[in-house]
Amino acid sequence: ISRKPGFIGFTPYRNRDRHYQQFLQRFNEARVLSGLEQLENLPDFASEHVVDALLALTMGLSAVSPENRRNGTEIMKKIIGLEFNGVSGPVSFTPEGDRKDAVYSIFNFYEDDWQNVGTVADEVGSAVIDLDAVCFIGMACGIVPSDMYPIPPARLPRWVAVVISIIAVVLVAVLLHYFCLANEKKKL
Repeated sequence: ISRKPGFIGFTPYRNRDRHYQQFLQRFNEARVLSGLEQLENLPDFASEHVVDALLALTMGLSAVSPENRRNGTEIMKKIIGLEFNGVSGPVSFTPEGDRKDAVYSIFNFYEDDWQNVGTVADEVGSAVIDLDAVCFIGMACGIVPSDMYPIPPARLPRWVAVVISIIAVVLVAVLLHYFCLANEKKKL
């Protein structure tokens, strides 16, 4: 992701509900038993989705008979039918196997840090953005730049270009004439 001031980026939504907190607590308990320090949050934005993907795969495998566990089509049918509260939020899938009702966090990079400024889902009109928190380069926070492009300056009319060209040709002719006269005087 770019680190340019004013940049707006999207990442998978970071859920912080009860299921996330319970998982983080169990995760930290396992870390302590392994001699590692506890974490305030899971390492990155993808962590919650990886955990939920593994849970979905495990549930899908558990739902098929042992002799069908090598049959990807059967496993996929079971995964597509799943609905559960995961670490990343509610988990369910479309008939194609994509995450259903996906939500993304909207971040704005300003003053050397990413600020969470809203969320957006996969439905038109689902964006919730705190425009007062969005900062753009060269502007104060909360001021949204115009979505209109600046109007380019008007082009010169064709006749102006013709007149300028004629003046340039006449100027060159006068300078050549003057140069030729100066050379003739030197010869005399």
